[in-house]
Amino acid sequence: MTETAIGDRAGITARLPAWARRWQRRVSARLYEAGDERARRRGWTATKTPMRFALEARRYRDPRFDDRRQRLVLPAGALRTCKGAAPTTEAGE
Repeated sequence: MTETAIGDRAGITARLPAWARRWQRRVSARLYEAGDERARRRGWTATKTPMRFALEARRYRDPRFDDRRQRLVLPAGALRTCKGAAPTTEAGE
């Protein structure tokens, strides 16, 4: 009888963390439901990020900003050359 009681208690404590994780996911989904729907309508991406107490937060991103960032990135070697700059000689030449 002692083994059965210990086994039941162990089963309950093993299921408790799984139940808590499911509950936290449901709470997070309900909190961000409206924001996720709005992001989907606009074509944005929603990324789940960890938050305190094992809840999930969301990060929303408009893909148009990705295109702009790629255009703003300087090509390789652009920092070394400037238009209209006088040529320089290396030390020792």
